[in-house]
Order: sequence, then structure tokens, then C-alpha cells
Amino acid sequence: MVKVVRTTLMALSVLLMACGGGGDGGSVTPPPPPPDNTPARVTLSLTSPLSLASGATSTVTASVFTSDGRQLSGQSITWATSDQAIARVSDGTITAALVGTANITAAVGSVVSSPLAVTVTPGTPTQLVVRTQPAGARVAVPFTTQPVVDIRDAAGNVVTSSTLAVSVALASGGGTLSGTSTVTAASGNATFAGLSLSGTIGARTLTFTAPGVTAATSASFTLAAGDPSSAAIVQQPIGGAIGAPMVVPPVIELRDVAGNVATGATAPVVASVVGGTATIAAGGSVAPVNGRATFTALSLTGGIGNYTLSFVTTGVAAVAAQPIFLSTIVYGTTAQKIVILNSGGAFTPVVSAALPPQFRSSAPSRVSVDAQGRMQGMAEGQSWVSAAIPAGSDSVLVIVPRTADGPIVGASLPGFTLRGGSTDIDLVLLPRGTAVGSFSVFVTVNSQDFTPQFNPFTVTNPGVQVTAVQMEGGPMRFSVVATTPITQPLSFGRVTLLNGPAGAQLMLRVTALDASAPDGTDIFPLLTSTYFPVIFR
Repeated sequence: MVKVVRTTLMALSVLLMACGGGGDGGSVTPPPPPPDNTPARVTLSLTSPLSLASGATSTVTASVFTSDGRQLSGQSITWATSDQAIARVSDGTITAALVGTANITAAVGSVVSSPLAVTVTPGTPTQLVVRTQPAGARVAVPFTTQPVVDIRDAAGNVVTSSTLAVSVALASGGGTLSGTSTVTAASGNATFAGLSLSGTIGARTLTFTAPGVTAATSASFTLAAGDPSSAAIVQQPIGGAIGAPMVVPPVIELRDVAGNVATGATAPVVASVVGGTATIAAGGSVAPVNGRATFTALSLTGGIGNYTLSFVTTGVAAVAAQPIFLSTIVYGTTAQKIVILNSGGAFTPVVSAALPPQFRSSAPSRVSVDAQGRMQGMAEGQSWVSAAIPAGSDSVLVIVPRTADGPIVGASLPGFTLRGGSTDIDLVLLPRGTAVGSFSVFVTVNSQDFTPQFNPFTVTNPGVQVTAVQMEGGPMRFSVVATTPITQPLSFGRVTLLNGPAGAQLMLRVTALDASAPDGTDIFPLLTSTYFPVIFR
């Protein structure tokens, strides 16, 4: 029993000592505090700068530590890049894009790692891109702006190490491309020089190719005309009076090697006389406008006669015009020497003279003329209208028909002067709005100066029957019958007139005998007869 009590007392004594109690009155020691797991530092698995080719990837990990150096797990990491275009990062995987340097960081809350510098270099060449577009193209002249082509990777970086051979060809527009067509790239660029085009002006595109990469096509550009290479006379001159501008001025067109009008030409075109005694009086040098030189004021001095003009400009061979005839005065062009003018109608022929001419009508009651050469039909008949200066005169024959729309029988004479050999003169009917079914005429050729020689012929027309009979004494009778109405000008006969002596005159008369409409109605009162004086040179 004593032993049990002693043991119990000893146990209690030990317990009291453990609880800080005791016989001497001491305190009890408290338990230690829990550990601090707040993130205090983030480190990356890579610390040295990283170099990646565009398109390549690399993975980096982040570690999180407490302030006492213990590593924490299960933390939520936020990844960031300083330039998304250069390098992207997702869950520690870095993807390189554009050339440059970006900083990659990892963060837990406000605690951020030291940056990892990632430098992106060009990747593998995959495509061509036109850096400098071609421009300033003129036929057979090097482009003022030559194309430059980049070799780039998939992200668009210039692959500066590439030495690919880049070739150029015409993609659209047609023509011929000249110059060095293949260029070896340097520092990732293929720079072309001396390229030019020839062909019709208009829009063009170029295509660029290289082995193993996607081709590129330029933007559309315009091929303009080149420098003058040749000259062409697009309007032949018609001579006028001596000392006066041409009746029809010559027009010279300058063209490049492809035949385009050289609209950019600026050098003057100069006229000269080939042979002969005439010289250029005025207007012999003209600056082209849009590739054409119009010699509006060109005039010559010299004697009456035929002359040939030549035109030349810098770098272009001379071109000669058709011969022109110069006289003292011109009143009416070749096509205006015989004029049909209705009563009340007016017409002004071309006038060319060194001095203002005086105008006169031989029958003012039929045809009047004013001080400017303007003629007016007054009454049925014919009249000579002349223009005169002290050095000479010229005339126009004016025919005033019976009615404004009545038929006329006459001849196809373009004028009333003939020279050299025989001349075929067509006999014509001009319906002028009145349908004709049949008619007959007398044709006479007579002269007081000589005995004319001529031969009559009929002219074949579908649906028209023509008979010709030469009467005693020389007159010819032509009779015409049509199975369908004649409503268009009709050539029904021909007179071959042999040349007379120089200065001789004759008269060709076409006199209507009868005329009827297709239904047989008499239209003779509407029909106008004509006569034509002819002078031999």
C-alpha cells in the first residue's frame, strides 16, 4: 500500500512540473506559431537571354518561393510579354514571331519574376513581297522607280541571310520586258535595275518568282508612250495661195518604237521645202501638243507650181508630204469648185490669199456674194462667183436648182480645169429626195477653140437599163429606165474626153429631155439641167 501511494505521488510531481507548476511556482512554455506561406519571390528556369528563329518555340518554367526560401507548389502563375508582336507566351511556352526583342515575365499576384530577354531572328524563307513597286514606265525607257523584292519568312520578316535568285516576268498587259530579269538577293532584298517595257500603252503588272517560295505580283502600273522614234503625216497638206496659210494644214504625228503616239514629245517639228524655188515664209516650226504638230500658220513664198514639204524633229527621220500646188489665190477647194446651192441657201467656200480678195458674181440675180466670199442662192440658174487680187483670181461655179428637192442631171467633174491625158467624166443623176423612174438627156461637148474628141459609154447598174445613141453632129442621147425607184445618186453614162490644147476651153452640157416618177407621173418640171465649162492647162 505504501508503495502504491509513493508511486502516485511521484507521478503527480512530474505532471505538475510539466505544467509549469511546482513547488517553486515556475511558468509553462507556449507552442511555436504556424509557418508563413506567402509568395515572396518568383524565378524562371531560364535566366540567360534566349534567341529564337521566327516560328520556333521554347518552354520556360516558373518557381515560387517564400521569404524563408521554401518553394511553394500549386501557385497560379500569370505569364506576360512586353511585345506580343515579337514573342507570345502561354503557360510558359514562348512562340517567336517578328524580329526584335521582348521580355517574358511570370507573376504570382504582385510578385513578378526578373524578365527573360527573348531575341527573335528571321525564320526560313517562305514568300516574296514587293517592297518597292515599279513606276514611271515609258516605252523602251527604264522605269524611273525600279522594283525591289523582299525574301520573307512566314511571319513577314526579311530573311537577311537569304541569297535566293529572284526572277521577274510580265504578268499582264502584253508587250516585251527588257533588262536583267534575274537578280541574286543581298541582305534579303532583290533590287532590280534597268527594267523597261515595250508595247501598247496601258496597265501592266509584273510577277516575281524564286525557288521554294511563294511568288509575288506587283501593283498595277501604267506604261506610257516613249520617246519619238518616227513621224507620220496624219493630215496631208492642201496647198493654198502663195504667202497665205495652207487650205488644209499638215498635221504631223510623232510615234515611239511601239507605234504609240509620243504624247510627251517636246522638241519642235520643222518644215522645209524639198527642191523647187519656194521657201517657208511663216509657221515652219511647231511644238507638238500631245504628240501632234499642226502647222496652222504654215505659208510659202515663191512661184506658182507644185512643191513637196518635208518635216523633221530631233532624233526622228524626216518624212515627206504629198506634193501641193501653190497659186496666186484659191477660192474653193477641189471639191468646192462646182457648188449646188438651193434658192435661199448659203455657202462660204475656202478662201486662201495673201491679200483680202474682191468677190463678184457673174449673175447676182441668181447667186449673190458678200465681202467675205459667202454666197447665197437667189433664183434658178448658174453663176460664176470669183475672188480676185492684183496677182490673179479664182472662181466657183454655182448651180441653183429649180426646186429645193428636185432631181439634177449633171457630171462628176470635181473642177473645171483638166490637164494631162484623157479624162473620164461620169454623167450622174442626183434624185435629191424625189424618186425617179425614167429620164433622158442630151449630152453635148463643144468648143470654139478646137474640135473636141470624146467617146460615150453606158454604165451598168442593177435594175437600171441605159441606152446611148450618138446623134448626127455629135450630141449624145442617154435614156434611162429603172425597174425599181431611183432614190440614190446614179452614174448612168461616161464620156471619155481627150486632152485639148493648153488654154483651150470647152462646154459640157447635160440637158434634160424628159423625166417621170416610178408611177409615170411627169416630174420634168422639177428636173434641173446643168452645164460645165472646162479649161485645159
